[in-house]
Amino acid sequence: MSSSPKHDLLKNLYPVLPARCMMEIPTAVTAAGKIGTGNIDVLARMGRGRNVRYVVCELKADKTTPYDAMVQAIHYAAALSVEVNGIEHEIEPADWSVYRSFFGSKSTSQEALRFGAMAIIPNAHGVKGAARKALDDLEADDAWLDVMLFDRDKHGDLRPRYRLTGAG
Repeated sequence: MSSSPKHDLLKNLYPVLPARCMMEIPTAVTAAGKIGTGNIDVLARMGRGRNVRYVVCELKADKTTPYDAMVQAIHYAAALSVEVNGIEHEIEPADWSVYRSFFGSKSTSQEALRFGAMAIIPNAHGVKGAARKALDDLEADDAWLDVMLFDRDKHGDLRPRYRLTGAG
């Protein structure tokens, strides 16, 4: 995400660098959706100012299905959203300014933070179709859920190949 020149599929994504370094961000939910511990692989920012959305990116190097990777990313995004924004009449929201500062934002907005999810998975035969079907099955009709498929180059570096969004 921070490479230069930036790949077209990554041009609107900027890694969040708490403490000015890449780090996993802990959540209180496991991959299976149970209370426990889990780590967001990468938190990225899309947009600026009042239009910013934070995107929980779940990276998979194995043969995890697109559906399973998306569900895990959704669980983590939902857990972070509840931690930050609370649940009306049930859980009080946190101090948004603390999270904005932790995520590197200079915004003083008093609006809830917005979160999305992205599964980043290896490209292979049939995966693009399976990812589109998973997006449809999850009824992701907005840009809050994306799937990025990657290939590895001869040096083992990840190279984005396709980006599918819930918006089509």
